Amino acid sequence: WLLQHEYVFDVSVWEIWGSLLRGCILVIPNADSAKDLGLLVELVNENQVSVLNQTPSLFYVFADYILEYNLQDAVTSLRYVVFGGESLNTLKLVRWLGEFVSHTTLVNMYGITETTVHLTAKVVKQGGATNCIGKVLCDQYILLLDCNHNLVPLGCAGEIYVGGAGLAEGYLNRPELTAER
Repeated sequence: WLLQHEYVFDVSVWEIWGSLLRGCILVIPNADSAKDLGLLVELVNENQVSVLNQTPSLFYVFADYILEYNLQDAVTSLRYVVFGGESLNTLKLVRWLGEFVSHTTLVNMYGITETTVHLTAKVVKQGGATNCIGKVLCDQYILLLDCNHNLVPLGCAGEIYVGGAGLAEGYLNRPELTAER
């Protein structure tokens, strides 16, 4: 695993504890490696990083760099690339999926701060026009509601409401925000 995010972001909780609870090594890059694509590829290769968590926009640049400079052999250790933090455009993954479909699993994860990192997951097997946030992880649930808090029919737009064991009980020292949401 590679610690790709600052410890003040909730994703770092996933990176730190996800690696340690699975008995994996957590690679902590220096500031230069985190900002330079060549050094990042080198870090993945030298440390045989198996799990990489990135925002989609950073991964698009990372993937383009690898493919442009034919560095595919330098990232063969990657078993999972986990996306989060922003909407994923699967059309931008078509070339990567073609090159790495046999050994790297791409996972689109959706989460909000209130659920402490991830709420849903979807394995991405092909590029396409629709982007799916996947299925809800255990002990949590999602409701898609209209402005009157009624469930919306399948295929209709609505607002996501979440609940379950992973949901925070409220906002620290912010009772008005807790009551609102």
